[in-house]
Amino acid sequence: MVKLSWLNLGLQLASASVDGVVKIWNVKKQVCMNTFEMHEEKIWAMDFCEHITDEKTSLKMITGSSDSKVKIWVDNTVE
Repeated sequence: MVKLSWLNLGLQLASASVDGVVKIWNVKKQVCMNTFEMHEEKIWAMDFCEHITDEKTSLKMITGSSDSKVKIWVDNTVE
């Protein structure tokens, strides 16, 4: 089972797989940009939401897995 979500106005794709890994893909170049070894078992749920503060907007990635863990990652890279 693989979960997929579009990011960055459709320019990137996030994939979560049965090996507990999330990958961020550049759709135009068809290359993997980042790999996150997030869980020890299957990822069953993945979603993204924007976190807005007074000064900036960041993206949060939330995953849930068969390892009974929910993980939240915050993208704090500067564009």
